[in-house]
Amino acid sequence: MSVPETFVDVILPVPLPRLFTYSVPSDMADIPEPGIRVVVPFGKKKQYSGIIFSVHKNKPKDYETKPILSVLESSPIVTAAQLNFWEWMAEYYQCTLGEVYKAALPSGLKLESETRVYYNPDYIQLDNLPEKTTKTLLFLSEKKVCTIQEINTFLGQKSSMPLLHKLMEEGAVFVSERLKENYKAKTENHLRISEVFRTETKLHEAFNLLEKAPRQLNLLMTLIQKTGGAGNALKGKSIARKDLLEENSSATAALNELIKKEIFEQFSREVGRWIVQKMKYNKKTPSLQPSKKLTKRSKNPLIIKLLSFFTGSPPAEKQKSIFTSLKNT
Repeated sequence: MSVPETFVDVILPVPLPRLFTYSVPSDMADIPEPGIRVVVPFGKKKQYSGIIFSVHKNKPKDYETKPILSVLESSPIVTAAQLNFWEWMAEYYQCTLGEVYKAALPSGLKLESETRVYYNPDYIQLDNLPEKTTKTLLFLSEKKVCTIQEINTFLGQKSSMPLLHKLMEEGAVFVSERLKENYKAKTENHLRISEVFRTETKLHEAFNLLEKAPRQLNLLMTLIQKTGGAGNALKGKSIARKDLLEENSSATAALNELIKKEIFEQFSREVGRWIVQKMKYNKKTPSLQPSKKLTKRSKNPLIIKLLSFFTGSPPAEKQKSIFTSLKNT
């Protein structure tokens, strides 16, 4: 009579609302138990280390299961109580078990094919290591940093995670998650006079050069004007490209020519995403007065003025007198 095949439901660090079922190879000596990490294939090329959630004999009917590649430890690193707590968290916070797993465990325990492996330059080898492990260490010492997938390719095997797990325990390597940056800084193109033309003599040469190109000359004059004069322009002060073309929308070709001639230099500058609108003072709006207790405690007239300034909206004349007093102090 044949022995029924064993299957495991695995939590993987992916935001999918399900567990993933894998078969346990028949040649595996010990049947893994819940809470143990195993290395499993995911998709065509990826590999993940996941946590076994349950062990059973129920073969999935809808798809053919893949076998687990290796077991990373002999005893659970996550207890049954913790797995129950993860399940409660996933239900309470309306997320997946994979997301809880990813947040709960440190990066060193969440190995995947795109995880970066770093060689530890301070590692001192005390014991003789197996040939394959020594070969991997030499590879890492030359590369300094690489992915698990690159190590798999170098060794010519499906999974190098058990080997890397031992190297991590030895302190020879450490790992770091490769996080995708969802935030991208907002940038805009800026223009300034290129460094070559940032002297009075060179700027004069630029004017002579553009005598027969009125549109280009007009753009140069506009940039100087909008940066606050020739002094600021020669110091490298820039202006947003859209602001320069605001009144000369048809001068794009002329602008590109100025960049080609290296009179203008174009570069990207990070700008804030928050637009702060200037508030106009409204005389009808009652200003908030500072607490009487605060004004009584402080006999310093400057502090009283500052309290009035920061808790209300005084007119421009009052602001000027406050800052003059502050400057003199």
